[in-house]
Amino acid sequence: MSFLKSDRDPRDRGEFTSGGTPAGDTHAAQTQAGYSQAALTQAPPTQATSASDKPTERVVPSRPPTAATIASAIAGGDLLDLAVGTMLGKYRIEDRLGLGGMGVVYRAVDTRLDRTVALKLMKPELAREKGFRERFLREARAAARINDPHVVTIHDVDEVNGLLYMAFEFVPGGDLSVRIRRDGPLNADEALHVLIGCARGLMAIHRAGLVHRDIKPQNIFIDAQGRAKLGDLGLARSSSGDDRMTVTGAQMGTPAYMSPEQAAGAADVDIRADIHALGGTLYMLLTGQPPYAGPTMWAVVNQVMDLDSPAPDPRTTRHDLSETISKLAMRALSKRREDRHQTPEELIADLQQALGESTQATPGTVLLGGNAALERSAQVRASLKIAKKPAPQSPTAAPARSRMALLIGSLVGLIAVIGLAGYVLGGGGGNAGSVQPASDGGRSDPPVAGAGNPGATGPAAPTKAAQPAAIVPPVAPGAQARPVWAAAVGTDAQGTWADLKVGDLTQRWRRIPAGTFTMGSPLSENGRKDDEIVHPVTISKDFWMADSEVTQALWQAVMDSNPSQFTGDLNRPVENVSWVDCLQFIKALNVKAPGLDATFPSEAQWEYACRAGTIGAHTGEPAAVAWFESTSGAQTHPVKAKSPNPWGLYDMHGNVWEWCADWEGDTGTSAQQDPVGPSGGANRILRGGSWLEPAKKCRSANRSGDYPGNRSHDQGLRLAAPAR
Repeated sequence: MSFLKSDRDPRDRGEFTSGGTPAGDTHAAQTQAGYSQAALTQAPPTQATSASDKPTERVVPSRPPTAATIASAIAGGDLLDLAVGTMLGKYRIEDRLGLGGMGVVYRAVDTRLDRTVALKLMKPELAREKGFRERFLREARAAARINDPHVVTIHDVDEVNGLLYMAFEFVPGGDLSVRIRRDGPLNADEALHVLIGCARGLMAIHRAGLVHRDIKPQNIFIDAQGRAKLGDLGLARSSSGDDRMTVTGAQMGTPAYMSPEQAAGAADVDIRADIHALGGTLYMLLTGQPPYAGPTMWAVVNQVMDLDSPAPDPRTTRHDLSETISKLAMRALSKRREDRHQTPEELIADLQQALGESTQATPGTVLLGGNAALERSAQVRASLKIAKKPAPQSPTAAPARSRMALLIGSLVGLIAVIGLAGYVLGGGGGNAGSVQPASDGGRSDPPVAGAGNPGATGPAAPTKAAQPAAIVPPVAPGAQARPVWAAAVGTDAQGTWADLKVGDLTQRWRRIPAGTFTMGSPLSENGRKDDEIVHPVTISKDFWMADSEVTQALWQAVMDSNPSQFTGDLNRPVENVSWVDCLQFIKALNVKAPGLDATFPSEAQWEYACRAGTIGAHTGEPAAVAWFESTSGAQTHPVKAKSPNPWGLYDMHGNVWEWCADWEGDTGTSAQQDPVGPSGGANRILRGGSWLEPAKKCRSANRSGDYPGNRSHDQGLRLAAPAR
């Protein structure tokens, strides 16, 4: 591989922050931002429309800040329009995320912990008012009482130079209102799954003895794993009403989602007001419109408080909705709270029933079992179809199992649960077969089968449609089918996992569900190459994939050597290994772990697992999921230091290139099932990019290759294995 990267554009490498300062140049960023009035007063930041957009220009202050300058800026409220690089205590401002009635929210970096946060700043004029100050601090206290994956986590609250701020979890996916404005209403399955996540968050809020009182799409966020998270607890108060504060106007909540009792100022507002708000949110997700609208706030409030008028029916706007979904939304939106769902658990039960019925009406999802499916997600229905039997012609002819099916979709994906929690998809991949190195360095080795396609010797013939995956009888609820090689198995938010023990080391594996996805990239994707032709690919069988690249520690435990250039931490990925070296490692590992039958992933398996249902260039913000050229510091990093993809796989983007089983060649343009590439060639496929590459070369669809006998300090491997 050539390491002369003369063709790169710095803007493609992500080297610049939105302020035009090289990433990592802390001194330059701080100098640029300063605290002078010139730096603190500027136009609101604009969002880039593509990776090639030029950085926003910022004014560099000509003199250092003074206490008087800072105090003047605070008094004038200019700190609510901060320059990139401005330091507030230990936080460095990166970008403005939103502006509200109480203040502004920035994306910032905690420079002590090197953690990205959302920094909520209270308007200085409001901070001086006791009532508003109490409300701001109440949000911090309320959020700090809750520890749940469906509620945004608070990290810190403090005051600097009279400016009150709160630091909380940064959720890169943004809020639902942004998604709706951009893409329009969600499909019914996505909307229902989002509501399930919200209701789970509401359960945690309820357990903490709180009522949120301001649930709406703007306060619901979607994280990298596809989980819905409730945020902005500024109006939250004790369900007993002991900490009630009298507020008016906008501080009462958002009228379009507010329950009649909350709008009337009732002292006994309880969790059913939040259920009403979730009903309004569901209405918005399904129709793209709030449940109530009017020319003024009070016109909306009057509609909300009119107890004689029924709750709005979403089918008047969205005609394709089922009666079940319509009734569910209207029940949650009932004007009288005794007619609504009485608890979040009751709402979740109805949502899951609606999803079950939707499964029969909507073909195309990934079949997966276990409680984790309720938490897991992929990105868009079109990106991840289902290999399942077609729905019966007549509803009455549907088998009992189909009638019980629960389709669990989300903003970043769609997953179905067949029957009760604990049902699993059958049809594990068979033995992938052993692979032997050729005497000439790999040019003539026998074809390597993918973990889900034993014995394959070349691309599968194009198919007109995905073949249905076999569904075996369900495993008893809570039971786990443990592979013979696994020391432990379980499920979590990303799905099913199994741990392999090699001496004192543990390598976690993730079970990847069978399904169909779109391989390749669209013409509009930045960095796209001509060999990334878009075409549907079916992975017909589940398979296992290691959740991290092979570490130096694991390599050393198996091979009693460490060929890596970057040493000092055995949790770094092994590198400086050829495809042939990796083949020898795999053979030795299989001796130490009988029944594992580890192999290289096929290229199709690799991209399918990398995408995990997503359809973008990366599975998250590149800096959050990858070590690449402008974030790596010109070296590898310990595995699992970045965020995983929705299926629990770390470092699929960046860190080191990962060898695949396939010979390098065209991927084809038509539908394929379990493709394994050409039957021979000069180079083996490499995927994922590395610490040395720009972000555009760490994309899900980016392809590369190298001679099987070559070694490089940015090439390693990740293991796959059949699922039985």
